[in-house]
Amino acid sequence: MRITTKPNLLVVVNQWPEPTSTAAGQHLIQVLESLVPVVNSIVIGHTADKTDRSYVFDSNAITSRRIFINDSEFDSFLIDFAPQIVLFDRFNLEEQFGWRVSECCPATMRILNTEDLHGLRAAREEALINNMDWRDCVLSNPTLLRELASLYRSDLTLVISEFEIDFLKSLGVPSRLICYVPFGLETANLNASRNLKTFKERKDLIFIGNFLHKPNVDAINFFVDNLWPGIRSVLSDVQCHIYGAYGSKLNQPNSIKDIIWHGAIDSTEAVLNQSKVNLVPLRFGAGLKGKVLEAMFHGTPSVISEIGAEGVFGTIKSEPLKASNWDDFVDKVILLYRDEKQWKLAQEIGFEVVRTRFDKSVVFQDFIEHMSQVYDNLESHRKLNVIGAMLQRNEHQSTKYMAKWIEEKNR
Repeated sequence: MRITTKPNLLVVVNQWPEPTSTAAGQHLIQVLESLVPVVNSIVIGHTADKTDRSYVFDSNAITSRRIFINDSEFDSFLIDFAPQIVLFDRFNLEEQFGWRVSECCPATMRILNTEDLHGLRAAREEALINNMDWRDCVLSNPTLLRELASLYRSDLTLVISEFEIDFLKSLGVPSRLICYVPFGLETANLNASRNLKTFKERKDLIFIGNFLHKPNVDAINFFVDNLWPGIRSVLSDVQCHIYGAYGSKLNQPNSIKDIIWHGAIDSTEAVLNQSKVNLVPLRFGAGLKGKVLEAMFHGTPSVISEIGAEGVFGTIKSEPLKASNWDDFVDKVILLYRDEKQWKLAQEIGFEVVRTRFDKSVVFQDFIEHMSQVYDNLESHRKLNVIGAMLQRNEHQSTKYMAKWIEEKNR
């Protein structure tokens, strides 16, 4: 940053980041750790209690505070801490706390972190249920409309996927309000000395996902019911290993032959390194899929649905990994599992994707520079955002007085 005095940063979250549970947790940690060198201190205000999966930050600059919705004590905290930047982790928290920040700290820069566009994901789920094209219902989706309002009220919105950047621009959202911040990976570690297992040393299929996340629940149920029988009829000696936190939320089909449920794991490196093909059969969702990039980094080729592949490849050839339909998904799993040449080609494509598109040093340097530019010119930046000013004036009033009513009622 070009700022002479380092700012204080307040991060408003619901759940404290859980990197072993969700890719979103991993991404938020990356964002915060990239900010440590350029801010004075970071306080993470969390509305939910920590769990045994909550991440422990190494930096002493990052501390925590329990906060509560519909509670004016948050106003007192804002005045005492006096943050120059506030980051809201998801739009619903901007709805709850954004008006308080605007009133108590009007000159404070407000950043919205989406992780993925929840409205896009919700519209796709609705379309799947009703056998529609998601484009026919997305603009009427109430979650998307709330999310867009939150975006306009914010000074900058972090978007994880190029697909979502293009989607927002197609709706008329100005580029100056959007900052592309995907996952970042340590590309210096993409070398032959990592002792990655070879094609012949690997076996079986793998699926990784947090099962509090509805797209993952749908994906694995759909895979087991509709895709696994076709794969199993050809690859008769193959098992499918399923890993992920909160698997108890599923009705696990333990009776299905060679579907093995393992639950949560702290690190996916070992299980990816021993697996031959990673499965990403998502039927709805949004954002950038951490499970795809993680598998690529560890040299495990994936077979990916079109939604799962969004934002991953750019102009890089995706055909060996991305399935055009569900029959093609089954065919690609079988081909990659049996054909060493195709498997190595898919592995090399994965390395190229990680190396050229998700280099951690580049990703977060670009983010810091973009954020710095907005911070240093915040007043003139806001003058261009007429829609945001209008929403600040009108829409937040209803949220504000509802919160005050609830607080008074709870006394």
